[in-house]
Amino acid sequence: MANRLKVSRLLILVSVLSLVLVLFSFQVFADEIKIAVDPTRIAVGARALGMGKMGLSLADDCNAIFLNPAGISQLNDWQVISMTGRFINEVTYLQLGGTYATQYGNFGLGYVGASIGADFATPTFATVEGEIRIIPSSTEGSSFNYNNGVFLLGYGARMRDLADWGWSNDLSFGANLKIFTVSLTGTGLEDVGTANGYDMDLGILYKPYSWLSAGITGQNVIPYDMGGVLLWADGIKEDIPATLKTGTSAKLVGNDGLLTYGGHELYAGVDMDYPLTGGDMPLLFRIGVEWWPIEYVALRVGVDQDYVGTGTGGLTTTNNLTAGVGLLYSGFRFDYAYHQYNNLTENDTHYFSLGYNIWKEKPAAPAMVVGDTLKISEPADKSIVYSESVVMVGQVAPEVKRVTVNDAIVPIGVGGGFSFDIPLNVGKNALVVKTFDEQGNSIKEAKVRVLRLLSFKDVPADYWAKDVVAEIATLGIVTGYPDGTFRPDGPINRAEVTTLLVRALGEKLPDVGENVFADLPATHWAAKYIKEGSNRKYVLGYPDGTFRPANRINKAEGVVLLARFGELTPPENVLEAPYPDLPGRHWAAPLVTAAKQAGLLQYLEGRNFEPANDLTRAEAVEILSKTKFANGKIGELTNFEAGY
Repeated sequence: MANRLKVSRLLILVSVLSLVLVLFSFQVFADEIKIAVDPTRIAVGARALGMGKMGLSLADDCNAIFLNPAGISQLNDWQVISMTGRFINEVTYLQLGGTYATQYGNFGLGYVGASIGADFATPTFATVEGEIRIIPSSTEGSSFNYNNGVFLLGYGARMRDLADWGWSNDLSFGANLKIFTVSLTGTGLEDVGTANGYDMDLGILYKPYSWLSAGITGQNVIPYDMGGVLLWADGIKEDIPATLKTGTSAKLVGNDGLLTYGGHELYAGVDMDYPLTGGDMPLLFRIGVEWWPIEYVALRVGVDQDYVGTGTGGLTTTNNLTAGVGLLYSGFRFDYAYHQYNNLTENDTHYFSLGYNIWKEKPAAPAMVVGDTLKISEPADKSIVYSESVVMVGQVAPEVKRVTVNDAIVPIGVGGGFSFDIPLNVGKNALVVKTFDEQGNSIKEAKVRVLRLLSFKDVPADYWAKDVVAEIATLGIVTGYPDGTFRPDGPINRAEVTTLLVRALGEKLPDVGENVFADLPATHWAAKYIKEGSNRKYVLGYPDGTFRPANRINKAEGVVLLARFGELTPPENVLEAPYPDLPGRHWAAPLVTAAKQAGLLQYLEGRNFEPANDLTRAEAVEILSKTKFANGKIGELTNFEAGY
């Protein structure tokens, strides 16, 4: 049942998007409408070119900007990539791209430029013995230069981050805004030498299984009469050709693949292009294979179909063979591609790509197998997640007639597969899976341990203190704001830092019945925490009897408070400055030195202390997490051997 449902969803997506794009791009073209050239048709990266330009559904790196913008959503970190090549040894191509991952989706920026130039002698015409002859000049010459460029602004997001449809975990979408610029310069071309235009790509990526992907892209979908044109300086308009692309790929060998064989990985896929503009043109197919015999080397082959004239005014297709190699090491990836064009040796082209911050996907955690009866693929035991729920995916033997997860009945699909969305509590979760036979007798039971940490929408995945903020928040020591933010780089005041320290103790405090300080009434939200912090000498009031709870804490004051909380003993004499900008005679130097020696200030290694700067909320949490008391609490939280 689950398998059929996923296939049905894929067919629905293909049908709906195909219909929308066909209707949206449908136009009646007069003979005089000219067709522009889109340089992104060729510049898709040397990796894809080595696989016959197949890669619509295998868009898992920075080249997704040019292949399928929905693939941008699959990236977990920033990437950059470039490519150069000389198409049929005449047209120079330059491709540049970069992507950046955020909590609001991933963004991409790309450029593709194609250029060609030539110099030739200026001809003169003369009549010799009654015949007109063309005589090249030896002193005068003409030249022309053609430059065609397109800038791409891309965005991709997973639907699970934007909506809960029950099946949005597998679905991503993306879009590119494309800005075209063309220049044609040379003798006699001064009046029509430039053109500009814009258009848009739309894409969808669907991954119903870890080994199977399907993609759909509509390239240049803005219709001619809505502005999707290239406008020349002399007023001539050229239509930017629209194309519907579909594709599917499979991981045949490797972790999460159909088969496993040592450390090998093998991908195969096919793409199809359906022109939406430009008259009656045949479909194009692109077939490609990528093989990683070892972790650092990839070998690629493919077939890239293209148009060729029939000699009678029509078009047919020709098969261009391609091949390539990829080298991946320490985040750098070098790709080379060889591409035939129309079976002409002089047209053979070589492309080269260089990318950075590209890493192979980490192997998935091994499935939990309980005898021959139960297999749980997701989530892995001892998982740490930030989402409010997880999808449990597994397989049972034919004799299992009922499955429950934490006593909730899970439907079993055709073939014994099951998939079930399970809400999670903040902190430790035990997902107990039980199987029963037809008579209701228990067969096998398994427990999957999942730790759910709190997250905040303004603390991205690559933020330097994300882990400790999540752990301390999950422990209830620190809280965010009502709008779901944490404001990690915002300042922290005296009331907040005192509350942070006292909450870390985990003790229940009674409400106070009288004013704690002259400016701190019993009704203040932090009154009981400040009273306890004052009693423990973490914080002190001012000589005038005030506490000034809203005053910001600078870094020197904050580290001193946290050092007191950590019960650190300052050295009797500070013989050398703990930091270049904090001399030994500074009033905070003794406790700052103690904090540094105790490892509380690891995040400042190699940097100045900046004692007068505001202590940020993230810095306060980071320092607190390194104290003996808080570090022990974090250890208890992340210990999967107890509490489940």
